[in-house]
Amino acid sequence: MKNTLKLILVLVAMILCVSCAKKTEEPSIEQLLTDHAWNLSAALVDNQSVDYYDGMVINFTNTSYTSSSGGSIWETSGTWSFLDDAKSIILRDDGLEITIETLTKTQLVISFVWLDTVYESGRSESIAGDHKMTFTD
Repeated sequence: MKNTLKLILVLVAMILCVSCAKKTEEPSIEQLLTDHAWNLSAALVDNQSVDYYDGMVINFTNTSYTSSSGGSIWETSGTWSFLDDAKSIILRDDGLEITIETLTKTQLVISFVWLDTVYESGRSESIAGDHKMTFTD
């Protein structure tokens, strides 16, 4: 009888410990986006790999961004907001809509349509077409 009572007490204690354990909350979309700098690892325009934006880095805050090596498609700074309740589309202050295809702690994949090919100093700074960019932390 004593062994049964001890067993029941141990089981109850284990259940209480498991149910009281802290649950880790998943980071919000905003937290994932603003947690660190995003470094470009791949860029596609119309499904073709391009090197126009090599070295590009983007930093997001809750309402603004800074970037480097973004050519003509990413100003060095600007503002942004979510366009939809699902927080899957970013609207930049220049009117460009950017779809978030993937967002994890270590990867950001975005896509958008860029309408202008821009040439500066005899070199193409951006190219028109469907862009898909993959960033890592």
